[in-house]
Amino acid sequence: MKRQIDSTELNFLYTKIGESIWHLQHVENNLATLILIKGIAKELNSLTESEALGHQKRLNKLTLGQLLGKTEKLDIIEPFLLKRIKSLNNERKWIVHNSVTESGHELYTDTGRDFVFTKILAFIDEAIALNKLIGENIVEYGVSKGQSKEQIEVIAINHINKLKGNA
Repeated sequence: MKRQIDSTELNFLYTKIGESIWHLQHVENNLATLILIKGIAKELNSLTESEALGHQKRLNKLTLGQLLGKTEKLDIIEPFLLKRIKSLNNERKWIVHNSVTESGHELYTDTGRDFVFTKILAFIDEAIALNKLIGENIVEYGVSKGQSKEQIEVIAINHINKLKGNA
């Protein structure tokens, strides 16, 4: 049955697109951090704080595709993870650049809306899962260089507390 998307469905679409972009940025930021520590710094305390922050600032401006290129060039993640991030990047291109032109017409049918919503929800789930995997890679690398998981957790908790204004 064809009909125009209603306001509740439209709100869901916009909310989930926003959520997908938010989780994408977390993946990008974590990937930037992984590139910094595993591909640029390589060893604990090999960069000054100022140098590290400068690299981080530059890396955080890159898109997922650009970060993927750096990751591949540096050969710093396992092929299975690289493949999943590339797949997420393809879906990112659809959400950010092509969803309206490629799938906007789908919003006029129940099955089409379900297709679009399911695709966006799957993107969110995969972004969350990949962010966790990249984070685990960061922790594993830190541990392999002599930091303890506890030290890493304390740093993360302190950062979050600082963001909350509790530090």
